[in-house]
Amino acid sequence: MPERKQTRRRTRQERQPKGGRRRVAAYAMWLAVAVAACFHACLSLSSCSQINCQSQNTVAVNYAFRQAINAFGDSREDTLAVGDTLWKAINRADGADSVVFNSGIRTTSFTLPISHRHPEDMFLFVVKDSIGYLIDTIWVAKEDFPHFESVDCGATFFHDITAVRSTHKRIDSVTVHTPQVNYDPTPTHIYIYLRRP
Repeated sequence: MPERKQTRRRTRQERQPKGGRRRVAAYAMWLAVAVAACFHACLSLSSCSQINCQSQNTVAVNYAFRQAINAFGDSREDTLAVGDTLWKAINRADGADSVVFNSGIRTTSFTLPISHRHPEDMFLFVVKDSIGYLIDTIWVAKEDFPHFESVDCGATFFHDITAVRSTHKRIDSVTVHTPQVNYDPTPTHIYIYLRRP
């Protein structure tokens, strides 16, 4: 009887070519990194729920009363006199009157909305003092620029104030201090210089 040649079964490790273990380990590492990156990307996309849309941000014009202190244009903060009241600021840009500021006593500054449909806004300022009511009008000319942040938010409008003028019953003059109007609530955009009674 012919002698059978004994063949030994090779183990899985022996069947892999030399360096194969390293390749498998590298592939496993690469796969783990890819899965972790996909997981992180999914978490990042689902965490975009805190979008600062227009409902959380307002675009408005800040006004401040100033007092001239010398001929070089220097000024300091001013306040309505003790008996004076900024009774009503009426927005008449759309032809319909609406009160947008009411009863400011000893006021140094205030904020009013700005339109995005008209090239010029017009406000009536009614100041009540010891003599009676004085009505001044301020016109604010501006350019409107659409500002887009996200599909979820839609577009809003930023503005550049190009000119400002007024009547002169209680107001001596008005000047543009910071022309850019956007979400930043800190700058004063328009200075109002009052006549002293």
